[in-house]
Amino acid sequence: MTVELIWISAIPMGAAIPIDTTAVAILSVAYGLKVQPFDRAGVILALALAVGVGILFRKADILIRYLNVKIIHWVEDGVREGKEGRIDLGIYTGVYFSF
Repeated sequence: MTVELIWISAIPMGAAIPIDTTAVAILSVAYGLKVQPFDRAGVILALALAVGVGILFRKADILIRYLNVKIIHWVEDGVREGKEGRIDLGIYTGVYFSF
């Protein structure tokens, strides 16, 4: 809940890609469960570590989108040249990078 309140105003509008709050929330809970009960400093440290990972996930998301655009252009060029087999390969490659 704290993570969602911190980034409540970070709405993904247009081409803006905000920090991955889902990954931050899941990791901060997982890290927070590893500390001693009622250890507030440990919970804050868990949240801080998870925010760093969320930023890395955002960077990875941007990279994956960039790669998918490259794949789309490669498939389009292949279709213009009569190589329809690139369509299937482009779909499988895009799905691989996305997941």
